[in-house]
Amino acid sequence: MNNCPLLHKNAYFCKTQIKGRMQAGIVLFNPDIQILEKSLMNLSCNCIIEHIVLVDNASDNISEIKDLSGRFNNIILIENSLNMGIATALNQICHYVYQELKDNWVLTLDDDSIVSGKLPERYLYVSQHCSPGTAMITCRINDRNVGDVRENNGHDTEEISYCITSGSMIMLDIWSEMGGFDEQMFIDGVDYDFCIRLNKNGYSILRINDVSISHQIGNSKRISFLGHNLLILNHSEKRLYYIARNYTYLGIKHKQRTKWNSNVLKRIILVLLFEKNKAGKLSSMIRGIKDARKGLMGCQR
Repeated sequence: MNNCPLLHKNAYFCKTQIKGRMQAGIVLFNPDIQILEKSLMNLSCNCIIEHIVLVDNASDNISEIKDLSGRFNNIILIENSLNMGIATALNQICHYVYQELKDNWVLTLDDDSIVSGKLPERYLYVSQHCSPGTAMITCRINDRNVGDVRENNGHDTEEISYCITSGSMIMLDIWSEMGGFDEQMFIDGVDYDFCIRLNKNGYSILRINDVSISHQIGNSKRISFLGHNLLILNHSEKRLYYIARNYTYLGIKHKQRTKWNSNVLKRIILVLLFEKNKAGKLSSMIRGIKDARKGLMGCQR
């Protein structure tokens, strides 16, 4: 059997005998085709990866996505006629893997994320040996602009409270028990909401510190200000609307208003001090806060 399902002149066969296989899923929205191609090649030429489920949220470049995915024989492409948001797309991936592929774990990725070589092997091993209460397995995030964006304790693994969904492997029995991702949030904070619910229900998130994904969070940069090392994300007005709205929503939903309102306030201060288009971004964030308080969720209004 061909263990490397890539239909490409550079395809190679993985001869390493490893027990078990795993599934992966990628949410797509107007992806950079070159980055997506690299991601798919890395995944498909790894003998651990059995299927890759792509959920496209009405990308403008869907024809390119179809052409690219057609070069691989282990890809399932699900097309949404409208942008349904990342929460819905993640639920579609999880549902397909759980119900159709009959697997209990799935590695989820954003369309700009690239997996390092040994990550699937490490995840598969850990998923087979972790405690029953482990709901997610994650890794370090290596931002292409600023490097590693998460501190670690120096150990190979550690339990953490929050992680992003990109680069994380989700235990689907627990995903189902939690009712999936909150589709009202559309984008931003979706992962934090899921992690909060896991924490409340006694489940754990395990980070493996010797593997990472290459990722890009906004147009981020690091600056030094009054002795502090600050991460400036430079998100668009639209993304800042969702960040302000959904973080305010998290505070209301989980009765953590002080924590999440403080996070929004910090974002506002960083925008006003260090980012361009201050007035437009501030207006978007204020509108997001107001919409959350009115219960106006879903796609941007």
